Amino acid sequence: MKTKAPSLLLSFFLLISCGEDSGNDTVALLALLNRKCKSLPQKITRTDVNVSSSDITYNCYTSGLKYVCKGDGMTVTRNYLSIAQANLGVVNPPDFGNFSFNGERGLAYVFIVLQSNPTVKDTYYTLEYDSSHQLASTTNQLSAPPMIVTWGGYDSAGFATTNDLGSTTAQFLYDFGTTIPSKIVSGSYEITFDIKGWPKTASDPSTEYEYKYGGIAEICQ
Repeated sequence: MKTKAPSLLLSFFLLISCGEDSGNDTVALLALLNRKCKSLPQKITRTDVNVSSSDITYNCYTSGLKYVCKGDGMTVTRNYLSIAQANLGVVNPPDFGNFSFNGERGLAYVFIVLQSNPTVKDTYYTLEYDSSHQLASTTNQLSAPPMIVTWGGYDSAGFATTNDLGSTTAQFLYDFGTTIPSKIVSGSYEITFDIKGWPKTASDPSTEYEYKYGGIAEICQ
């Protein structure tokens, strides 16, 4: 089957090139072949393992490089710089209390609005990266003046482990042969991820959350 695939693709290419709209068809095919996407959770359910009936469900959708999740009375919007950069990091859970700025890569910004007041940003951060796509700074755009935090101490996979706030150094742990973290540890807080980089658990000494998924959404370019 592997030897037939290129010839079948070529036959399809030649077939559409023979029509009167061959130019447009060729451009469309090339665009399809060059299309890059990243898979993201479409439905996320967070459970507090220590509290019964505590499920919170987030329903998510995408538009271009934008990923939007709605749940728990809020809407969380992330916009990525590119698929290539987004593929370097994990996918943070939508509950912002467990959001790891230095774990996700290629984010242009993330903001939150309350569904009760959707025209006003409740949280708004922009992110900057260096030429190696490593997190260089995060800016809280809602503080006055905007508060800039500088990041550094990159590990071998390019993840920032320190910032200039002097907070506890983050440690990134990996499964053998991978460059996407399976766990991020910062002091007594830790978050784990599956092989796709989607969060599995987030915990500290007093709280433990589990995340489960349904469906796939894609950001593409």
